[in-house]
Amino acid sequence: RFRRDGHPVDAFVGVGWRAGRAKSPLTPKSALPGSGWILERSEPRRLAPDDRLVQSFLYRSATHWLLAYHWYEGSGSFGAELLRNASGVDASPFRAPREIVAVRLTTDVELPISTGLPPAAARLDAFYAELRPTLDRLGPLLVTDRGKVFPDLSPRETIFRPWAGLLDRRSLSDRA
Repeated sequence: RFRRDGHPVDAFVGVGWRAGRAKSPLTPKSALPGSGWILERSEPRRLAPDDRLVQSFLYRSATHWLLAYHWYEGSGSFGAELLRNASGVDASPFRAPREIVAVRLTTDVELPISTGLPPAAARLDAFYAELRPTLDRLGPLLVTDRGKVFPDLSPRETIFRPWAGLLDRRSLSDRA
């Protein structure tokens, strides 16, 4: 969890395991920020600096509104991934070498939506531009010849922290 302009920004980065598709990140569930949220709107959005196409979701609960961006890294088209899964190739030595990553960024939206949504989108856009280099540096670590990626990371890890010199001893800062 990070803070920007006094608002929380949450980053979820889920790494798949192609050989064990029972835990695939290619699920619509990875777009949901949790239970109890109702989807109000969904639309594609392009983000700078790399013109990445993501899905933007506007959720509401009984008391809050939330903006989420969601996308996958390292996956082929839906049809190609379905074929890989159905054929069992990802459980074989011929599986793709790079793991699939599901990414979701979320922030709260102040009411009224007409004036609260633009600042929320600007927060996520700016956070994405800051996060993009970190995701790019993760790329080489997502290549595996067998086993699960990141076997030594604690399942309780909740924020980006530099490990093994990955980020040159720097991480995303939590600036208010």
